[in-house]
Amino acid sequence: MKSLLFYIFSLGFIFNASAQESPINVLFVVDASSSMLKKWGKDDKWSIAERSLLRMADSLMVMYDNLQFGLRVYGHQSLPITNDCFDSELKLPIGKHSIATLKDRLISVAPKGITPLAYTLQQTEQDFAGFEGQKNILVVITDGSESCLGDPCEILDILLKNEVIIKPVIIGLDIDVQSLQDYHCLKEIYNPHFPFDFEQKILQVVTQAINFTTLQIDLLDENDQSTQRNIPMLFYNQNKEVAYSFYHKRDGNGNPDTLLVNPSVVYDIHIETLPALWMSQVKLKNNEHNILKINAPTCTLSIIAANQNERVELIPNIPYLIKKAGETEYFHIGELNNSQDYLHGVYDIDILTLPVTRLSQISLNQNEVKIPIKAPGKLVVNAPFPMHAALFQEINTELVNIYTFPANSRQEILDLQPGKYSLYYRFDHKHEMVATQVKTFEIQSQKTVELKL
Repeated sequence: MKSLLFYIFSLGFIFNASAQESPINVLFVVDASSSMLKKWGKDDKWSIAERSLLRMADSLMVMYDNLQFGLRVYGHQSLPITNDCFDSELKLPIGKHSIATLKDRLISVAPKGITPLAYTLQQTEQDFAGFEGQKNILVVITDGSESCLGDPCEILDILLKNEVIIKPVIIGLDIDVQSLQDYHCLKEIYNPHFPFDFEQKILQVVTQAINFTTLQIDLLDENDQSTQRNIPMLFYNQNKEVAYSFYHKRDGNGNPDTLLVNPSVVYDIHIETLPALWMSQVKLKNNEHNILKINAPTCTLSIIAANQNERVELIPNIPYLIKKAGETEYFHIGELNNSQDYLHGVYDIDILTLPVTRLSQISLNQNEVKIPIKAPGKLVVNAPFPMHAALFQEINTELVNIYTFPANSRQEILDLQPGKYSLYYRFDHKHEMVATQVKTFEIQSQKTVELKL
């Protein structure tokens, strides 16, 4: 059921930044096509790329304890004459590896064929499988353009939209101007024209990508554990517009997704728990992995219809309205026999039975609360003539009209809570008020009372 009103609920939260909390997964994709054998300065391009990659990976492992990396190469298995547009191989799956292992895989590669870059980028989606929601960085080292009529930008766009990666990094080895058109979708391409610049700056470029501003939101339970999931979140900018909308989730290892957000904006974050949480004036630290920890312990509430403490399933889907205790506005509609998570707190609940069942000062401060209410019975009214009728129940020594029949009705079927009732009615053709009659009866759970007037 949809919320009637988003309720502003104030709970404490902790905001910090750390590059060590969330795993960092870097996949190196290296061009091993025949063009990488061309001389660039004193060495060929492949030797420069190989040497620089090993130095960079070694430095990154020192800088980031939580770094994992993998290696995919392309264009190394078939000669150009075969025009092999599927020449791509994952040489090292993403994981904790040594520099010796990476060196061993690189030594086994000899540049040979063409450049199936788009196909290779497409394969990286499988390479990142199992690391969803983490800080996934794609680093492509190449000296040229696509050879197989594919569109690398189209594939990169899919990887970003599907949140496979949070950032692609293209590092060129003196890519010519025409070939650069294959990367038109990227604002930043590092493409030095001299080997010295390539070797000196490659670590800086990748480090900047790893340190790109990201956000992780931990929704904490009563034990300060990040267990909450599947909750919508809206990020409002200073113009009160929704800048981002996310559905919070955690991966199979229990880690919340890593979000890529603009650090230059101060956000008001609306977390659609029940009731909702507002986090105001959230400012992210630029070029860091930001972690927002929010206290959001919830209790699973189940209101069940029961007869002699036995759950009754075959009843209408009766809704209930819930609000914070003492407040006037409801924030959610639930249904009997359906469980729903609510933030820890004290609530008033109005169950739309006939008559309304009111529950006051209900404390939801544990993992699960089940509340049984009496299952309804059924009233069947049949009249020989059109009539005017109303149903009354005695509440606090006063007769209260709980239901008025449609004018000139002759039949009505109602689900009523157990209790004693009075039906006041007058047939339409009886014009005198003294013709009003009264039928008193009692409703029991799951029993039917039939009134023939």
